[in-house]
Amino acid sequence: MAAGPYNSPVLDDFNRADGAPGANWGQAASTYSVPNIVSNQLDWFQFPSAYWAASTFAANQEVFAKGVDTGAGLPEVGFLLRFANPNTGTESGYEVEAISEGLGWAEAFRWDAGARTSLGYSNFIVPTGDVYLAASIIGSTITLYSGTDGITWTSRQTWTDTTYNRTGYIGLYAVNNNTLTSALDNFGGGTIQS
Repeated sequence: MAAGPYNSPVLDDFNRADGAPGANWGQAASTYSVPNIVSNQLDWFQFPSAYWAASTFAANQEVFAKGVDTGAGLPEVGFLLRFANPNTGTESGYEVEAISEGLGWAEAFRWDAGARTSLGYSNFIVPTGDVYLAASIIGSTITLYSGTDGITWTSRQTWTDTTYNRTGYIGLYAVNNNTLTSALDNFGGGTIQS
């Protein structure tokens, strides 16, 4: 089974009945819709974010998932790192996004008491077809990765920010699956082991 760039395990393969993701997941307050399991994958409509509520992880973290392209291309897929207060409307932490095929850019954000501030963006062409995406934060460095097999990873972009150096939740964020019918699978991550 796939692992993240720093060998964190898959936490959820979504191989169960269709419906809500279950007790290990929480919904962030900034969410407009709730992701659901459909055909053993995580599906969404518009602006959902969900965090792994089963545990927090140490300050050096990674998170990853497989983007499953069902024919229309992958939409905006993002990850949450060092997230705190995720279901209160006063979220804080980091979000890293890889934008859909055709748009070609990546962006990182810092959340402060529910408000989102860009840390910068750059060109990033998401490979076509199924793709693994990952993000890590080590100290003040945030990195976005991509890969085609969940084993070999390529670093695509880095950002730095010193605001939050703490434990927190990891999670997922996605946009615009109402026009691009794709799904996520094999969500994983956790504390980066040194």
